[in-house]
Amino acid sequence: MNRYTIPWIMLTVMVLFVFGLTYQAKHSSPPDPTYDFYDTAFVHVEIHGSEGIHDLYGRYNHILHGQRVLIKAVEDQQGQYLLEFPVYSPRPAMLYVDDEALEIFLNPGDTTLHIDLWYEASSYSFDSIHFSGNLASVCEYYLEKARKFNRSHIRGLRNTVEANDFARFSASLDSMAAWELGMLAEQEILTELPEWFVGFERNDILYQKAYLKLAQSYNRDIDPTLLDKPPLDNQTAEFSYYYYLYLHTFFSNQVKNEHAADSLEHELEVAYQLASADSLLSGSPHDVFFTRMIFALIQQEKLELAREMLSKFETHFSSKKYFRYLRKCLQDATPVT
Repeated sequence: MNRYTIPWIMLTVMVLFVFGLTYQAKHSSPPDPTYDFYDTAFVHVEIHGSEGIHDLYGRYNHILHGQRVLIKAVEDQQGQYLLEFPVYSPRPAMLYVDDEALEIFLNPGDTTLHIDLWYEASSYSFDSIHFSGNLASVCEYYLEKARKFNRSHIRGLRNTVEANDFARFSASLDSMAAWELGMLAEQEILTELPEWFVGFERNDILYQKAYLKLAQSYNRDIDPTLLDKPPLDNQTAEFSYYYYLYLHTFFSNQVKNEHAADSLEHELEVAYQLASADSLLSGSPHDVFFTRMIFALIQQEKLELAREMLSKFETHFSSKKYFRYLRKCLQDATPVT
């Protein structure tokens, strides 16, 4: 082989290698989401057709803290805004632009979500929206859902469905959920929704329906067949906010029914709930439920009880990152003496 040919072969191989890496990085699917306590989701918003100042902010429910969080946008330059969401898990969120609501989806560490909005000055509204980034298809699904149901879906209505007539209340929720699940199945075929998101959305719909029914049923004489009974230990529901609301309501009702004591001391009620959950939950659902419960104790400044529960169940966490997170929260909350 000609000695002048070898460098060209090596250069060609290197170019093909670099091209292959670039192509793979560009076209490979992002990894499935997970809980991450130390990352942030970034959302870039660009407004076209307007030189005015717009009010942008985001809102979401923190799955571990159980709180509603508001995020104010920062204007980088004319018409370009940045929102930083300190989310610990994949979450739906609402983006408000001059009080117009737009549902989006967040994932810890994701920096790719870019939203282009075209402003229509004559109507003081946005007549065109474009999403790009890893979660674009999910955001487009939410936009189509809002258009199809005119925001009259379970997450949009939440507790506004009348519950005076429980049978009618239950039937309304069942009907709404059936329509939403039908649309999800349709969009799963027509669009490129990630497989993990399809599971997430299905669980979010079913567990919110079950939670709303269960929350309204306590201490009421109702037909038990009207209640939903989704699985308690459901690994595929680990990111669903409503899954944990359902679990909390289920275990709370269980403790009150078993001990027939509405006046049960809070410390005993929490201990009973965690003992029951410990025997019925596993994996991430177990760890997240315990993190929510013990973190709530820290928020309520019941530090001794939080410390006692964390110590009692320390070896029961399937992932030690939750235990370490709670231990740090306790350390930060403990007064320095």
